[in-house]
Formats: sequence, C-alpha cells, structure tokens
Amino acid sequence: MKVLLAGSIALFILSTCSAGYLYVTMPQSCVSPQKICDYPITSADLLYCGNMLVLAYWSPSISVLVSEDGKTWSTIESAPAEVYDEPFSRDITLIKDGETLGVVWADSVGESRISTFFMSMYNGKTWSEPCLLFQRENFLHFKNALLLENGLLLLMWEEPALKYSQGTTSDWDHSTVYRAAVYGYDVHIEPVMQSDSPSCCVSRPSFIENNIICVFHYSNGEKNFFKTESTDGITWSLPEPFNLSEDYVREFINLGGEIAAVKVQPDKILLNRSTDWKEWESEVLVTGDGYIEHVSLAQDSTGVLWVAYQEGATSFISHRSEDLLEEQQKTRKYVIALLVTACCASFAIPGLLFFSMWKSTAV
Repeated sequence: MKVLLAGSIALFILSTCSAGYLYVTMPQSCVSPQKICDYPITSADLLYCGNMLVLAYWSPSISVLVSEDGKTWSTIESAPAEVYDEPFSRDITLIKDGETLGVVWADSVGESRISTFFMSMYNGKTWSEPCLLFQRENFLHFKNALLLENGLLLLMWEEPALKYSQGTTSDWDHSTVYRAAVYGYDVHIEPVMQSDSPSCCVSRPSFIENNIICVFHYSNGEKNFFKTESTDGITWSLPEPFNLSEDYVREFINLGGEIAAVKVQPDKILLNRSTDWKEWESEVLVTGDGYIEHVSLAQDSTGVLWVAYQEGATSFISHRSEDLLEEQQKTRKYVIALLVTACCASFAIPGLLFFSMWKSTAV
C-alpha cells in the first residue's frame, strides 16, 4: 500500500512538473527573429504594401523603413511631419491606396494639448505635403486608420473624459472611443459607444479590413468586448458584445478568414483565433528574453503573418511558420494530457489514504 501511495504521489509531482516545464518552454509559432535596428522606436506601425514590408515609427519625425524579405532594411525619405520645440506626442498609422503608401498621424502639442490629424501619401519618391484633416480640443490616443477603395478614410481614437489643462492630468480611467469618416473636406465624427459605467475605459480599438468591422474593449472590471459592422464605413450596426477570455488585447486583425486578437505580455506575444467570435484558440507567436513593446502585425500577399516588435532597445521582426505552429499545438496537447494525469493522481492519493484507513479500521 505504501509503495502504491508513494507511486501516486510521485506520478502527481512528475506530471505537474513536466506540464509546467513544457508550458514554459512551449515553442513559439514564429521563426527566429531578424534584427531591424539597434535603437529604440516609438509608436511603430507595420504594413505590407506594394510587395514590401513597411515599418514607420516616430523618431521624432516619422521615419520609414522598407524591406522585401524582412532581413535587409533600407530607409526612405521621412514623412514631412513637423518637429516641435515645445512638448508634444505623436501617434502614427500606415495606410495604403492600392500599392500607394500613406501615413496618418495625430499630434498633441503644447500645454493646451490640442490634437491635429494629418495625412501624407508617398508616390515612390517623395511624400505629399501634409494634409490637415481636422482638430480635436483634447489630448488623445490615435489607434487605427483604414482607407477604403472609394477614398473614404476611417479613423479611430480614444479621448479621456476629463480634458487636459495646465496643472491637471487627463482622466484615462474614464474615456470614450471616437470614429471619423473623412472624404475630402467632409468630416463626420461620432462616439463609437457611450458607456453606461463611469469607470469604463477603452482598450485598443481596431478596424478589421474586408468586412469593415470596428472592434473595441470597454473595461470596468469585466472583459467587455464589442464589435460593430459596416458595408460603406458610414452606417454602422449597433455594438454587439462577444466573449474573449483574454484581457488587454492590443489589436484585432483578419487572418486568412479568421479573426485574430493580439495580446502582448511583458515577455510574450499571444494570438487568439476564432471563426465565429465564440470559440477561441490560443497561440504563442513570440517568446522574448526581455520586455516586449511596440508590437505591430501585417499579413503579406502570400498569407504569411509578420510581427515587428521592440525588445529592450532593439527592434526585431519575425514571421509565422505553419510547421512551428503544428509543433506548438502538439506540445499543448502533451501539457493537457499531463495535467489530466496529475489530476487523476491527485484524486487517487486521498482515495488510497481513505481506503488504507478504512481497511485498518475494519481489521
């Protein structure tokens, strides 16, 4: 009996430790990363346009790098964004019109923190003069942009409930996400959703191409994700909630017919995929050795998913591998099997103890 009991305990410990080791060392689904640059970047955005990977970042103008293979990068002319003497912040997003590259950015400048949206297009040699789109009398976080085939530009950003003023700070614990449709001089702005809870804040709203889906997250202690859909970018459906176990999702993308939610942890980039907004499958894209930030993803013309990110003061790029994904899925199955074994052992141990005590009492 003692031998059997000791064996059950050993099986429980071995299964649990093995499952923990496999989970920690689970292979990522991306290949070994390639280094882009050895200096820190801010507000980075990755896009695939014209058979090229394009990475734009703020430094303090808008610098743009291009690559055909993710290994060799070259710099093209910086976008003509003004560099201010007074304190300012800048959020940028790349867009494309067919194979023509463009960039949209929002500058929040000075003590008033008035925010101005600009756009510039690149003709392969030079950038167009910045086009002023509109202004907002508030500090904001510009999140996402999408240029439709008919020339309609969709923008989405987040504003705090309390406007910034000298001597105060913006109240980002109470914020609203706004959406704008810009066509020429016509600008239509509306809040995506007014929250019923005063403690709600918004996390990483995203446009998803093709379907024109607007996805966002209102946080008030629960995981409240919503989506709205449109066929023309003007008229939108009412916000519809959907379930997602993850929190702090950075963005949503369309991944070959699947919806993918991108989550960034201090040392990992995770992907949650779904075909119906109900059942989600988790995937570890990248596992780093240091703190990961400024993550951006893009899918090329062959369907390969590319991931750009910064780790420490170095920027990297990698791409997803179906072989590595299959290996990761096999490892995940082993982890589940070992955890089931550990659970069975945990039930067996007290059962054996009870049986042993009962038998001793009966004798």
